[in-house]
Amino acid sequence: MTDCVPRKKKCKKSCKKKKRKKKIIIRKKIVKVTCPRPRVNVRPSVNVIAPQGPPGPPGMSGIASAAYVSSTVEQNIAQGESVRFNHSVIQGSAFSFTSATSLNILETGVYSISWELFPDTTANVFGLFFDPAGPDPAALVPFSNYGTSNGTRPYQGQVLANLSAGGTLSLTKLDATGNVVLNTTISGTEIQNASILILKVA
Repeated sequence: MTDCVPRKKKCKKSCKKKKRKKKIIIRKKIVKVTCPRPRVNVRPSVNVIAPQGPPGPPGMSGIASAAYVSSTVEQNIAQGESVRFNHSVIQGSAFSFTSATSLNILETGVYSISWELFPDTTANVFGLFFDPAGPDPAALVPFSNYGTSNGTRPYQGQVLANLSAGGTLSLTKLDATGNVVLNTTISGTEIQNASILILKVA
């Protein structure tokens, strides 16, 4: 009698071992680094005194003298005639007022001059004239001439001028459009119909 040995059945399916995935753990280590503070060398300031330069030219020392003249006189002024003034305020030693139509300049210097006129007629032009001491004739102060095309409104002029001692200053009509009337009242109230303010500034 033959021994029967049972045969092992073959696995139809191939049995493969599954590989396990390795878990990689990365650990970060935080290292605190403290940097030393920068050293700043602070040196005490040293006052360096530079040599003094040459002195500059003298500047303006303020208003040394002032004068104001105005008019409340009714006037009818033709070309070449000057405004007449009947009121004056003099401060300092650079001016005097002895004539109705001019202001006396007693000191040589730089003068700031402003003037105002209130005509009651047609268009007109006025300017400042300076008559120096000596043989030189009177002449228009440069850049002092102003005018208006509306003869019933007040207008102003202003200038900075070098004037010499011994001369006289006046406000004179320049144009030839006819006489200019300066009234003394508006609606029954008295007004200053012309004025000059002059300051010695240097």
